[in-house]
Amino acid sequence: MSATFTLTFNHTNVDYLLDIVEYSNMYGHVSYVSAGGLTSYNSDTSSIIMQRKNKPGDSYYFAGIIEWDISDIPDTASIQNLTLIYSGSTSTDCYIHEMKGYRPSSSTSDKELFDEATEGSTYYTTSPFPENGTYKVAELNSTAISDFGTFLSGGSDWFAFSIYPSQATDEDGKTGALYPTLVGDTQAYHNIKLNVRFNYNKTLTLTKPDRLTNRNSRKLETYTFLDGTSETIDIGKQVETLNMSGTWYKTDTEENINYILEFMRLGKSISLSGFEDDSINTDWFIEDFVYTKEGGESGYIYHWDMLLREKSSE
Repeated sequence: MSATFTLTFNHTNVDYLLDIVEYSNMYGHVSYVSAGGLTSYNSDTSSIIMQRKNKPGDSYYFAGIIEWDISDIPDTASIQNLTLIYSGSTSTDCYIHEMKGYRPSSSTSDKELFDEATEGSTYYTTSPFPENGTYKVAELNSTAISDFGTFLSGGSDWFAFSIYPSQATDEDGKTGALYPTLVGDTQAYHNIKLNVRFNYNKTLTLTKPDRLTNRNSRKLETYTFLDGTSETIDIGKQVETLNMSGTWYKTDTEENINYILEFMRLGKSISLSGFEDDSINTDWFIEDFVYTKEGGESGYIYHWDMLLREKSSE
C-alpha cells in the first residue's frame, strides 16, 4: 500500500466576489424583460427596473434581472451571507425576488421569464432600494441564502434574482412610479457584484510524491557608508517554497485534482500532514498545479507537479 499524506482546506467566512459575466444572447447578466420582448443591457444605457405584467392598452412594464455564474463556489460550501454591491438611483422602492424557475440566459419565453421575475419569494425588502449613489449594499435574507445553497448542492452553475417595484401595478390597473435604476453610468454593469461569504472544509488523502524539493530564498541588503565603503548583510530567509511531483493511479484521482485546482483558485492556504519531515507539515499556499493524464489498464495515470509557498513566508 502506497504511503499517503493529507491536504486540508479549512476556512470560515471566505469572501468570494462574483462579477457580471457575459453570455451569448445578452451583453451581460444584467437585463430587463417585459412580456413583449427581452431587451439586453449594454454599455450605452441603464438597466431599467419598471413595473408589472403587460396588459392590453398599458405601457410596457419591465423587471430587472441579474444572473450569476456560481461555478467557482464549492458545491459543499456552507453559505453564510449574500451581499449585493451596486451603484444606483431610485424613484420608488423595489424588492429583490427569487428567480428559481427559469434561467434567464437560456429562457425561450419572455412572457414566462417576466412572470417568474415578478412573483414568488422576496430576498430583500428594505426601503429604499435601490439607493442613489455608488458602492451601496443590500444584505439578502435567509431565504436567498437557503436557495443559493440548494442550487450549489444540486450542482447548478447559476443563480438569478429579479428586481421589481414594491408598489408595482397589479391586475386591477393601479399604477406606480416608473424608472428606478439599479445602475446608471457608462458600463455600469461592472459596478454590480455579489459577495458570497461561506465556510468550507475539505480533506484529501493523497499518495505521497515521488520527489520533494524545498527551497529557501534569502534577502541580501547592501549598505554604502559616507566614507565610500559598503557592507552586505544577510537579512535571512524570506520565502520558502516546496515543489512536489509524482504519479497517481487511482481511478477517482481526477476528483481530487479538481479539488486542488479549486483550493488554488480560492486563494486560501491549505495544511499538509503525514510527512516525516515535520517542517513540511504546516500551512502553504498553492502557487501552481499542473498535470498530464494518460490511459491505463485499470484507469488513468496522472503525472503531477505542485508548487507551494509557505504561509509563514508572507
